[in-house]
Amino acid sequence: MDNAPLATIGRFWLSVFLKPNFKKVLSNTWWLFADRVLRLVFGLTVGIWVARYLGPQQFGLLNYLTAVVAMFASIVPLGLDTIVVRELVQDSADAGDVLGTTFLLRAVAGVVVSVVAIAFVAVTPKTTSQIVLLTTILSLTVLPRAADVFDLCFQSRMQSKLTVTAKNAGTIIGNLGRILLIIRSGSLIGFCWVAAIESILGAVGLAFTYVLNGDSFRTWGFNWHLARRLLNESWPLILSSMAIVLYMRIDVVMLRTMAGDTATGIYAAATRVSEVFYFVPVAITTSVSPLIIGLRKSNEELYLHRMSQLFTFFALLALSLSLVTTFAAKFIVNALFGSIFSQAAPILAVHIWASAFVFLGVAQSPWDVSENAISYSLFRTIAGAIINIVMNLVLIPHLTGMGAAIATLVSYAVSGVFANALFAKTRPVFKLQMKALTLSGLRETYSR
Repeated sequence: MDNAPLATIGRFWLSVFLKPNFKKVLSNTWWLFADRVLRLVFGLTVGIWVARYLGPQQFGLLNYLTAVVAMFASIVPLGLDTIVVRELVQDSADAGDVLGTTFLLRAVAGVVVSVVAIAFVAVTPKTTSQIVLLTTILSLTVLPRAADVFDLCFQSRMQSKLTVTAKNAGTIIGNLGRILLIIRSGSLIGFCWVAAIESILGAVGLAFTYVLNGDSFRTWGFNWHLARRLLNESWPLILSSMAIVLYMRIDVVMLRTMAGDTATGIYAAATRVSEVFYFVPVAITTSVSPLIIGLRKSNEELYLHRMSQLFTFFALLALSLSLVTTFAAKFIVNALFGSIFSQAAPILAVHIWASAFVFLGVAQSPWDVSENAISYSLFRTIAGAIINIVMNLVLIPHLTGMGAAIATLVSYAVSGVFANALFAKTRPVFKLQMKALTLSGLRETYSR
C-alpha cells in the first residue's frame, strides 16, 4: 500500500461517482475547474503585476477597500445558494417563481448593502473623500451579484459550462483592462472602475446565456409565501455567510486600521498566494453535493463513506500544499512580488496552514444540508469570527501581519473543524474530519 495516498485521490473520482452520473459530475467539475484555473492564471499573474505596480501602500489600500465591500456584499446571496439549488432539483415546475423571487430579494439586498458599505468607510478613521469615492465605485460590484441566480439554475442541472462561458468574457476584459492601466500608468481609481465593469459584464453574460439556453424570463414571478419560506430557512446561512466573510476579511480591515496601508499590502501579498487554491474544495463540493445529499436517504452507509472520502481527499491535498509552500515561502514571495514584499514570506509560511481547515469546512456543507445542521454552521462561523477579532486586537499591535496570520489560522481551525466537537449533532462529522486531518483513515478510505 505504498501508493495509497495517490490511489486515494484516484479512487475518489473513480469510485465515488460511478454509474450513470459520474460522467456528468466529472464534466461539471471540469468546467468549474477550467473557470477557476482561468481566474487563477489571470488573478495571480495580473494580481501580482498590479501589486508590483502599486507597491505595498496602494496595494494595501485597494485590498482594504475590496475587503470592506466584500464583507457587506456577503449579505447579498442571503444564504440561499444551496437551498435554491435543492428547490430547483426537487421541483423544477416552480423554477420560475424560485428564480424570480430569489433575484428580487438579492437585488434589494444589493442596493441596501452598497449604501451601508459606503457609509461604513466614510465614518472610519483615516478616511478621505478620495477613499469614499473609491469605495463608491467598488460598491458597483455588489448589485450584479443578484444575477448569480442564473448560476444556481445551471448548477441544479449540472451545466456549469454555461456559467463558465458566460463569465469568462468579463474576466478576460477586466484583466486586460488592468494590464492596460499598468502599461498606461493608470491610477488607483482606474483599477476600481475595472473591477466594477468586470462584475457588470459577468452579470450580463449570465443573463444572456440563460436566454440562449432556451429559458425565458416570462416564467419568472415573485411569490411572497415562497420568499418568507426561503428566508425562514436561510437566515442561519445569511448570518453564517456574513461571519465567514467577516473572519476571512476582518484581518485586512483591522490591520489597515491598526498598522497602516503598507503592512496591509505586505499581508495581502501573502494571502494572495495562500488563498489561491481555495477554489478547489468549492468547485468539487459544488459538483458532488447533489449526489451526496441524494445518498442520505437511499444508502446512509455509502453516504457516510463518500463524506469520509471527500474529507480525506481534501486533507491530503491541503496538507501537501501547505508543506511545500512553507519550505518555499521565501522563494515564492521574492519570485512573484519582488524584494519589496519580502516581509510577506514568513506570513505566508504560517497562513498557508489555514487551508487544511478551509478545505474540510467547505467539504462539510453537503453534510450540514443533509442532516439539517445548518444552524450549527452559524455557531461555528460566529465563534471563528469572534476569535479572529479578539486575537487580531491582541496580536496585531505587536506582530502586525504575522499576528493577523496567526489569528486567521486559529479561527479557521475552530470554525472549520474543532467547533464540531462541542455538539452531539456534529460530533460524528468531527470524527470524520479528524480521521482525515490525521490521515488515520487513509487506508480504510483507500481499501473500499
